[in-house]
Amino acid sequence: MRGGNLSNQVEIINTCTKPPLGLVWQVRRSLRWIDAQDLNGLSYVQIADQLPEIGPEDDAADWAKRASADGTDEFTYGWYARPSEDRPGHIILYGRRIYRGLPGYLWWSTLPTLRIARSLAHEVAHHLVATRGYVFQPGEDKDQEESLANAYAAKVLVKMTSHWPYQLGQRGMRELASWHYVYGIADYNAKKYRSAADSFYKSWDLDPQNKESLNLYWRAREMSGG
Repeated sequence: MRGGNLSNQVEIINTCTKPPLGLVWQVRRSLRWIDAQDLNGLSYVQIADQLPEIGPEDDAADWAKRASADGTDEFTYGWYARPSEDRPGHIILYGRRIYRGLPGYLWWSTLPTLRIARSLAHEVAHHLVATRGYVFQPGEDKDQEESLANAYAAKVLVKMTSHWPYQLGQRGMRELASWHYVYGIADYNAKKYRSAADSFYKSWDLDPQNKESLNLYWRAREMSGG
């Protein structure tokens, strides 16, 4: 079952500067692939540029502080803000990061839909833990929340790729990932390590199963001086 009418009740707030064309439409399209009941209580999705710089004194989640300190914040495409006394539960997505590696002529295709849906679904899983206490069934180990969120996102993608337009989109992402990998190898051999790191990152990001691209990203990043 898709998100149905409830997906249209989730407000989308776009604060992204120079957003890719069709970004809000793609977020709305992605929400429709998430079960309606799982969106219950989710007030809005905000599209922002990137994770802001966070100092040790800032009131931020521990994971955000760690990511800002160790440089892994570039792997963060969004997060879930739990409901509090002064704000409802909501999701923040970093739009331009999600589109990283996607050329403009693909912005209206199923490729960004798949990428946005993966990020959205992961954060919706955190919303489910916050609002009902579990992702799939009561009694789940909350220490495994990240793994459960990944499993929830994978389930949504399986549902999407049972339809041929999204199967083609998935193949397209792998093909695009292979091109970025080739560019990365060429730049690495030419000792253009910063450019190589960027290409390897895009390759892994488009095809997370390709761990070699991720390993080469860290190697090229180290060679470039971080």
